[in-house]
Amino acid sequence: MVGFVIVSHSAKLAEGVADLARMMAKTVPIAPAGGLEDGSFGTSFEKISNAVDEVYSDDGVIMLMDMGSAVMTAEMVIEAMEGRKIAMADCPIVEGAVTGTVSAESGASLEEIMEDLEQIADYIFYIENGKKVFCDAKDDLLENYVVVKGGREDAERVKKKAVIGFSESEFGFYGVLPVDEAAGLPKEVLVEKATVNQIIVAFQKDANRRKAGMA
Repeated sequence: MVGFVIVSHSAKLAEGVADLARMMAKTVPIAPAGGLEDGSFGTSFEKISNAVDEVYSDDGVIMLMDMGSAVMTAEMVIEAMEGRKIAMADCPIVEGAVTGTVSAESGASLEEIMEDLEQIADYIFYIENGKKVFCDAKDDLLENYVVVKGGREDAERVKKKAVIGFSESEFGFYGVLPVDEAAGLPKEVLVEKATVNQIIVAFQKDANRRKAGMA
């Protein structure tokens, strides 16, 4: 049976969502992974990893995240657990937990559950400091942005574009780009379809930089 991990910045929120899902699907493995080890607000690589281990089986695990760094930490866990069958769902955490666990209890596969969860979020409404940044149908949003990745030698050329959530390391760069800005990129730059999580995390990175006075 597919297992579920509820990833939240708040331990109480993760536990509450897990409890609600257990009421609807009593036999499904569900593990909350909220907050930091000391009980404070945040997300923990170790707690998420342990939660995945707790509910993992050959049927796989679906992770549901609340926002921001929860998504990034979950991605790091998946990378560290390469070879395991783990998926991240792009959907509201409460509705996703209930819908997903009920489907799992009825015998649905990970792939079938992910298809169900993709239908939950029809519109994405993103607000920063009380101001609307975008409000788009999910499909329209996914058509409007792409992920760009490449080596450091191409980073300066890409930075001249309207890159969102740009990050650079010794290995290369990463960011999200409006699709109409992707024309004319060097052929060495990898352009991929973006997920809702990737788009929101990119906008959140820029918002955090503006708040810190780094932009």
